[in-house]
Amino acid sequence: MESVMSDMMIQEVPVDVQWSDIDYMSEHEDFTISEERFAGLPEYVSRVLHARGKRYVAMMDPAIHARFGEGYSPVDRGIEGDVFIKNSTGHLLIGNVWPGDTVFPDFLHPDTVTWWTHQLANFSNSLPYDGLWIDMNEPASFYDGSREGCPWSDALEKPPYYPGVRNTLQWQTLCMTAKQHQYLHYDVHNLYGWSEARATRAALLSQRPKNRTFI
Repeated sequence: MESVMSDMMIQEVPVDVQWSDIDYMSEHEDFTISEERFAGLPEYVSRVLHARGKRYVAMMDPAIHARFGEGYSPVDRGIEGDVFIKNSTGHLLIGNVWPGDTVFPDFLHPDTVTWWTHQLANFSNSLPYDGLWIDMNEPASFYDGSREGCPWSDALEKPPYYPGVRNTLQWQTLCMTAKQHQYLHYDVHNLYGWSEARATRAALLSQRPKNRTFI
């Protein structure tokens, strides 16, 4: 990243911000930094980018690695706070995204906003980002519905009319019967990205109340 920025400055290419995709993460886990590929990233952001009046935007996906009981604080704290989407039986809905099996924050639940704010604040102490690039919030999953499938006998999973998306509403997303705060996913699927953006804006404003957010 530093050599790219240096070359651009030598060539006098106007640049205000540098972005990182998920390869800066360790094993593609949110709120981590790969010491193998991106050692020194926080220092680079402060020493080079911020010192020269430039900004840094980090990628952040909503899906959280379902690595339970192994000291991965975001998932452990999320389990404690009961902030993840459930399946139709009330158990955690398990999807699959870049780090492997994952759980999905229910951003329509007020406690999830508190949890997300805490995680982002902690991460900003490690990596001084200026904005966040939120991605994969359709929400996207590499399973169709969930790891365990969906209750196909439920009419919401197979409504009489649906868009032409591989003949199933669950294609690379969640079951329609998944449970969110006071809602079924069928009713609020198209609000997932918006709800993550709203929670992210609240988190960034809590960190820098006098600055405009960049999401």
